[in-house]
Amino acid sequence: MAKFKYINTSEQNPFTTKIFMEESKSIIASKYDRWLYVEGNGIIDQLFIDSSVNDYKIKIIIDDRILWNEAKAFSWFDARDDWLQYVSAFPSGAKYILSIRELYFKDSFSIEYTPVTAGTFTTAMCRYTVRDGMIKK
Repeated sequence: MAKFKYINTSEQNPFTTKIFMEESKSIIASKYDRWLYVEGNGIIDQLFIDSSVNDYKIKIIIDDRILWNEAKAFSWFDARDDWLQYVSAFPSGAKYILSIRELYFKDSFSIEYTPVTAGTFTTAMCRYTVRDGMIKK
């Protein structure tokens, strides 16, 4: 009879899924914030922002290249989400919800924002899968 060696899932898949989330985060007008910086390789499964303001500048940098850097992030994404495959933006009452999914990175990624007006991020969440990753704020 053959002996079986059991391998736990982490040995088969060296990637780890992590979630970085802040709730009820007050944002100050014109104050730059480097919200999240991660080293390693993997995928941003989802960046999700539920906000009371729609006029923040969001900057996503992947492997030292700027992916998005728009002055009015929500309105820019809202006007184009039908055309952008992994982006959803929609107003919901007095809230503005932005979701960006499936962004691959080899070395690192960074998410930064600067609000034009003060307000609140009800939920700011980034779920990502990384190999040998480190979070730096």
